[in-house]
Amino acid sequence: MKSLCLRNPPVDQKTRRINPRGGSPLRTALVAVVGGIGLWAGMTPSAQAAFTVVEGVDFSNSRFTPTIIPSVLGTGDNVISGTLPGSSTIPDLDIFRVDNSDGLAITAITIHFSSFEPGSPFRPATVNLLAPNSGTITAGGNGTFLLPAVISNPANLTLELIGPGQPGSEFISAGSANYTVTISAIPEPAVTVFLGAAGMALLVGRARRQEPGPPGPG
Repeated sequence: MKSLCLRNPPVDQKTRRINPRGGSPLRTALVAVVGGIGLWAGMTPSAQAAFTVVEGVDFSNSRFTPTIIPSVLGTGDNVISGTLPGSSTIPDLDIFRVDNSDGLAITAITIHFSSFEPGSPFRPATVNLLAPNSGTITAGGNGTFLLPAVISNPANLTLELIGPGQPGSEFISAGSANYTVTISAIPEPAVTVFLGAAGMALLVGRARRQEPGPPGPG
């Protein structure tokens, strides 16, 4: 009676050279990228969530001592709402600073005005980006306005909002308005580019190591 001898099936040496572990190079690269993201996230402080702040006590009217918003800039739409009520013949000013401790990239700053009441004589409301660079809009009524400023990932932002009218002008009555400032922020794009490049480099390197070698004898 013949005995059974179980053997492993023959292995195609060329196939082994190309993909010795049977895994897909694309899958391997994907795993490497995901692992890199996890490693980066473990080494980098997680970004804060976006905040919403409503003016309670009147914001500062001094460029030298702006109100510091207590929440740091977070990922998403950060919203600051307030009023510019004016007082007698003096337009109201609100000046505040938002810190960006996570180094997020700013994608847009918009200002929405509502309940706009012009002063007499009429002067538009003004919004100035004082730091890190300059940008200005004027608003003659209700609406949403985009602040024309090029910003990457500043350490902080300082904005100045001036109610309808101009400080120092002669007014019979100052105007008023409500406002909502939205600062949109995302993680620094360079991080995404770095992780993508690292994943591609791993893919190319693995593919080169798996190229078939010269055929064996016989």
